[in-house]
Amino acid sequence: MNRQKIIVVSLMIFSAILFSGTMFYQNSVQYLAKHHLEQGYQFYEEERYETAVLSFQKAIEFCPRQIDGYVGAANAYIRLGREPEAVNALEKMSRNTMGETYRERENMSEKWITLEKLMQWYLNQNIENSEKVQ
Repeated sequence: MNRQKIIVVSLMIFSAILFSGTMFYQNSVQYLAKHHLEQGYQFYEEERYETAVLSFQKAIEFCPRQIDGYVGAANAYIRLGREPEAVNALEKMSRNTMGETYRERENMSEKWITLEKLMQWYLNQNIENSEKVQ
């Protein structure tokens, strides 16, 4: 009986340590993503768009399911005149964030509208360019 208590207590302690480590890791990753996102916004405001893109990409690496990094990168790409890369960033956002809940998506409707407008613009550019070639 005493041995069983020791095993149960040991398992509880191990579980608590494992849970704390997991929570610490998740908080660290979220902190780093937020840090890079804030840096990206700062660089964007300073019109340092290349550096902003790098910061937004780093934020995406840490939290690929948060859409702010994708939208920030897309906006910076647009400022750099690299619209195809902006569309690519938004397409990746669409693929990587498909599992979000309906409420979270509803809150992000403005960003989805931006995606639709940008993709429509890009498609129109391709149509205009192909008509010029013919």
